[in-house]
Amino acid sequence: MMETDLVIWLALEMSQRRLSMRQLARMAGISHSWISKVLSGDSAPTYDFCAAVAKALKEDKDCLFAMAGLEPPPSEIAPGEAELVDDYRRLDTPGQREARALVRAFREIKTTYR
Repeated sequence: MMETDLVIWLALEMSQRRLSMRQLARMAGISHSWISKVLSGDSAPTYDFCAAVAKALKEDKDCLFAMAGLEPPPSEIAPGEAELVDDYRRLDTPGQREARALVRAFREIKTTYR
């Protein structure tokens, strides 16, 4: 199995925080063997794994999902959001900049005229 950015980040984070797998497992409410399997590449990180680790380490779960190569869970994607993301990804860099500026302007207009 391929090593993900999450595996590299988690190993470094555990080392910096001086956490053992058992300590992290207790904090996250998951088994230490699951952590071991993810770190060794025997098991891919899942949404549940990332969410539990994020909560235990007080990190943003969406960042962990991204590092694991996971999209946000389907329940967290608003209708039409996936289509917008796909459209955005198809734009070239200037187009992406322009799209972000349009969204910011629209958000400001909505806030001003509420």
